[in-house]
Amino acid sequence: MQIGSNGVDLGELPIVVLRCCWRENRSWTSSRTFSPKLARRVGEWYPRVLGQAPGSASALKVAYAAWTKGSAALLLSLVAYARSQGVLADLIHEWEGSIPHLPGRLESVASSIGRKAWRFEGEMEQIAAALADSDLPDGFHTSAAEVYARLAELKDRAGPETIDEIFDLIVGSYS
Repeated sequence: MQIGSNGVDLGELPIVVLRCCWRENRSWTSSRTFSPKLARRVGEWYPRVLGQAPGSASALKVAYAAWTKGSAALLLSLVAYARSQGVLADLIHEWEGSIPHLPGRLESVASSIGRKAWRFEGEMEQIAAALADSDLPDGFHTSAAEVYARLAELKDRAGPETIDEIFDLIVGSYS
């Protein structure tokens, strides 16, 4: 490893991930150069070696987003379904007893996903393609892409969306 004016040259390391802990978000990128200037501007960055295989950082990004954004789409879909069938209060009550963190996760997802959901449609399609390329089922993330496509009209809204608006948009195309 050498320190130069443009950053730190990680030399022989084949794949390096730079991880940022800025608020609660994380981001990764494949890189051979770590910039201390970037670290001061963005937060705490540090190199993390993933392994020998090219594409490791991309695979990590796919797997991470597949879970975080894919599970959010699943949660929103299931709650929209329960609401449309008149059993949402019963579902929430069941979760409070059996999976106590889930109602809070629902609230968090619903309050944060709205106006940025349009960006996730393409990402879910890319994840589905990556899974298919690995001979894994891709249908779940294809469906997640559709959930986010249904929320795309929230992109240009001036005010915050309500949880009911989100569910109406998801269910609206089913009716």
